[in-house]
Amino acid sequence: MWAPLNQHRQPLHFPTLPQWALPRSIAAAGNNNSGTGPRTAAVQRGPIDQKTTAKIEGFRRILGQPIYGEILWRIAQARRANAIPNAQLQSDISGAMERAARGIRNWDQLKQTLQSCRKDCRVPLARSREQVRAAMREALHEQPPPSLSEIARRLDYKGVEGFRDVDKTLSKQLAANYRKSGRTHWWRKPGAARICEPAEIQAVLEQLLAEKHPRSLYELAVSLGYVNEGYIQLKFPQLCSAIRQKIRTNNEERITAMKRALESALNDEPPASLEELRRQLGYSCSTVLKKYFPGLCDEVSTRRRLHRRQKILELTKALESALSDVPAPSLVSLCKTLNTPEHTLEKMCPRECASIRARYRHARVNNSVRRKEQLQQDVRKILRKLHGEGKYPTIKQVGDLLGSRNNWFEVSAVVATIRTELCHSLTTGSSLLSISPATARLLLKRNVARTTRLKHIVCIHLEHQTPRVLAALFKPESQRSANATFRPSGKSPTRNQ
Repeated sequence: MWAPLNQHRQPLHFPTLPQWALPRSIAAAGNNNSGTGPRTAAVQRGPIDQKTTAKIEGFRRILGQPIYGEILWRIAQARRANAIPNAQLQSDISGAMERAARGIRNWDQLKQTLQSCRKDCRVPLARSREQVRAAMREALHEQPPPSLSEIARRLDYKGVEGFRDVDKTLSKQLAANYRKSGRTHWWRKPGAARICEPAEIQAVLEQLLAEKHPRSLYELAVSLGYVNEGYIQLKFPQLCSAIRQKIRTNNEERITAMKRALESALNDEPPASLEELRRQLGYSCSTVLKKYFPGLCDEVSTRRRLHRRQKILELTKALESALSDVPAPSLVSLCKTLNTPEHTLEKMCPRECASIRARYRHARVNNSVRRKEQLQQDVRKILRKLHGEGKYPTIKQVGDLLGSRNNWFEVSAVVATIRTELCHSLTTGSSLLSISPATARLLLKRNVARTTRLKHIVCIHLEHQTPRVLAALFKPESQRSANATFRPSGKSPTRNQ
């Protein structure tokens, strides 16, 4: 069966196959101008940019072959940069590789930041073989050539054995360059000054032996300028043996104290965590505990988890029982009762703590509403009592009768509200002529006597008012001052009237 091809030797269309030549699934669905089912459209080839090709090829060194090849294959189904079919795919691949390179640069900057933050850390930073090999290559071209010990100190390593494991050839080249520089064994040359006098070394060793926790002989030798402790061991074997024995004894005591702390933690109540034991023993991390006693550490962790689960169950039961207490307790009071910090309680029982907070807020709102309603009832009774006695109800009198258990601002607002209600109830009644002078003063104070009839009735009870005050009652509302007050003549005004 023949099919026409284009200039790129690709079929223009797929021929139609007979039913017997198709699989059963495709034959049952019908033949839609396809020989073997749906096919992807062929990639259109076109002109490409050689500068973009060179730019894409330059990303191979930055990204590495795995990421570089994955991007090429996913976008253009190509294995090489010069196999990309058109300029559009070149632009897409270039953008994807730029984003990947930007991510790698950000990761390198983050690693440098972390390394600078941990520069003073006593534990050496973990480095890959490629990083160590790159540092060795850089040191290979330095002048004057550094020794392997100097490179190890730069990388926070204690010894030079790791360099031989990474690259034995580079290690030999670095050692050879250092020997050719003439800096090695300079103390053996005629007339060379001593690195350190024997008397000074002996004094330092005796001082080190007198310390409670002496450092190692290698660290002492490096601090004095030696490569290792061989010369010090040769000159002062007895002092070196005594220091080693003391260090060995300290290590045994340290390991014994570590075991004792872990065994006691199994019997403590509540059991301590590995982090607490680490801080108690003075270690920087709990890895040292797991190194010497992995079984005991597993038992301590298991017991700690069981205790935490039991604690959560107890706290949950206590909080659920508190949800039915009357009055509703607050979370702060429950923390004091349970002797547990609030943040710990929220971390262990978040849902119960949220329910207690919501219930406490709802109870406070209800108590506030009930208290205000009770205050209104008490104030209403007091006002009616004062009105029945023919006294003008001032805020001071109401406050004295209520006592000092209420807020002055709340009492003032309630008294003003009840005064208005009382005035409206008086003005709507039919016995206006039988009101008392205190009631008349209340009506004038609340500005209720607005009609001419009410003003005449009120003036009947104000026999001792001056003509000026009586005339002011019949002025229009716009001419009357908003702050005008009316008081009987011969009496001084008070603040609460």
